[in-house]
Amino acid sequence: MGSHRRASDNACLPAPSRRDILGVAASAPAAAATSGTFRIAPTDDLVARCAEWLSLDLRINRLSLRWSALETRAAREFDWFKLSLAQRRALPLGVEMFEIDARLDRLSEERVRRFEALAALEARDLDGAAGKLAVAARVLEDEGGPAYRLVADAARVKGGSPRYTRLAPGASSETVRRGYLGFGNVVVNPRRFQVQSNGFGLSTRHVGMDFANGVSLVQACDV
Repeated sequence: MGSHRRASDNACLPAPSRRDILGVAASAPAAAATSGTFRIAPTDDLVARCAEWLSLDLRINRLSLRWSALETRAAREFDWFKLSLAQRRALPLGVEMFEIDARLDRLSEERVRRFEALAALEARDLDGAAGKLAVAARVLEDEGGPAYRLVADAARVKGGSPRYTRLAPGASSETVRRGYLGFGNVVVNPRRFQVQSNGFGLSTRHVGMDFANGVSLVQACDV
């Protein structure tokens, strides 16, 4: 049993975050068609396939980390590398390691098949392209270099980064009757003022306002 952190076959990929998977999965549908050597998939189908690939890669990574942890323990407690195959299989943690090894072989082969199928699909719109970019960024991450940075940056921007540092609704046509700036900090009938983010003036990430016409607004002040 050797290293199990394989990508297409032997590339090493870190686990995709839950945000990566959810971001790829939450996209809109489009129509299906056929063109040239590529099959143009409906956007929801392509995005779903990309999300499934990322999820599969996450499972492989978690199993690989579990296997590595078991190997470290086996080497420390049982001198694993000097044991025969039969002795390894006889250990309780050895049984789990061999089971993980077999699962990783199956899952890695499945990941290769799914990746090849994704490569044969053509993205029809930005959602499909974003899904393929997320997968490509995972594949290229271990290699690094300009190609990875280019793809990862495109996927990062489509995924919502960099974050906004200044976002506000602007001036209102209604008068603010109350402003809520944190626990116990309520400003009644305020005039124009500014408040700094600290433990006294503004001690929360959200502010609230009650307007004279009955409308209330909650605004995140750290997006």
